[in-house]
Amino acid sequence: MFSQIFQRFMEQRPVPVMVQALLERVLSPSKLDAWFARTAVDQ
Repeated sequence: MFSQIFQRFMEQRPVPVMVQALLERVLSPSKLDAWFARTAVDQ
C-alpha cells in the first residue's frame, strides 16, 4: 500500500506522520478557500 521508504518512516517516526495527516485533513484546499471567502475583505 505505501512505499517502502514511507512505511519505514511511519514505523520510526509516527508522530510527524500523524501531524502531517491531520494538517492535510484540516487545511484542505476546499476548507481554506471557504475560510478565505468568509473572512477576506480585500486581497
